[in-house]
Amino acid sequence: MANEHDESLEAAQHPQVMPDDDTSEHDFEAIRDEVEAINLDGWLAEDEAEGIVLRYLRRRQQVLTEITRIEEQTQAMIRTLKSKLDGLDYVYEGTAQAWTANKIAGTKKKSHKTPFATLGFRAQPPRLVVDDDEKVIAWAEREGKKDLVRIKKEVAKTALNEYVEGTGEVPVGCSVAPAGNKFYIK
Repeated sequence: MANEHDESLEAAQHPQVMPDDDTSEHDFEAIRDEVEAINLDGWLAEDEAEGIVLRYLRRRQQVLTEITRIEEQTQAMIRTLKSKLDGLDYVYEGTAQAWTANKIAGTKKKSHKTPFATLGFRAQPPRLVVDDDEKVIAWAEREGKKDLVRIKKEVAKTALNEYVEGTGEVPVGCSVAPAGNKFYIK
């Protein structure tokens, strides 16, 4: 009996705070609270802390790997579905347009409802299509129509950093963030 009591006492004193198996079945909040309580009690030995951190990092990496895998699979599935949609449109859109035009011919309607979608035509005004930006810009500058060309102004941050490092002067609108350490997990 004393042996069973000693084992249960030891288990209570050294709980497993980061399970090695699939943690999706575990309550992470309870685990976090347990780790914080252990740390607050101040009796977490360096070996135990290292073990917790290493299990945490291993599990974190597993989750990140799974996220990446799922994102890649999802993107591949979306590309496949978009390709199928493009194929369907390529084969059937012309037929759908002709059928819709026939359905609404002689009526004031501009669309036709089906159980799956509404097909129709929207009036579009003529629009200007810019085929070559460089030619348009050259033409506008040559003709003195500079208001037809936008120039985007932005700070050249590399040059500004070099200026500040070289002169020590911090321009108006800037501030220097103090150096420090930023925690990261890679």
